[in-house]
Amino acid sequence: MSDIRLIYAETIPAKAAAAWTVDAGQVIRITDIEGGQVGDLVLFAREDLRDRNSISWTRTRNLRNTSTYEPPLGLAPGNTIWSTGFRPLATVVEDTSPVIGIHDLYGRMCNRGMYEMYGVAPQDGCFELLQGVLTPHGVAPSEIPDPIGVFMNTQPDPETQVMRIHQPVTRPNDCISIRAEVDLLAAMSTCPMDVLAPTNSYHITPMKVEVLGG
Repeated sequence: MSDIRLIYAETIPAKAAAAWTVDAGQVIRITDIEGGQVGDLVLFAREDLRDRNSISWTRTRNLRNTSTYEPPLGLAPGNTIWSTGFRPLATVVEDTSPVIGIHDLYGRMCNRGMYEMYGVAPQDGCFELLQGVLTPHGVAPSEIPDPIGVFMNTQPDPETQVMRIHQPVTRPNDCISIRAEVDLLAAMSTCPMDVLAPTNSYHITPMKVEVLGG
């Protein structure tokens, strides 16, 4: 649309993170440039950074069937991202991936301690990457919430009763767009997981973030 303008754009390199601000009514568009890459996204209300995205509220309050209680596995257009104070932070408005709604709402982000638990070579996880970009904004490590696993393909296994991580289904330039309902501080890492699970098909690539507004 001709009245939509680009306010901010950044390409986040592989195994890196970025933080940016978004005003209410503006749209965050996250693009998987090469396909098969996951981003760990966190959102904070700018007027009170203690009020941040709640994965549990978001997971359990976007019902697929309004007549019965059926929480979804992931986010789809029309779904609300709720805060820890149970207010709408943002709304999903677009998802172009071939399977709509594959955005993990169950896992905690990877971190150095997790890699050490499995005996793999030391490396920063999403937790450390997000710390690096959020600390300058006054967000302490303990205040970083569980993330929205953008494009992360997790599915429950009915036999083993575990959540299995599968390869992402995204193609080059697939995107998700999220409208801010309040003024936000946002941050996202390009998930560095290239061992243990096919989170990113064992190949880490950049992602693009844009903020669009009228």
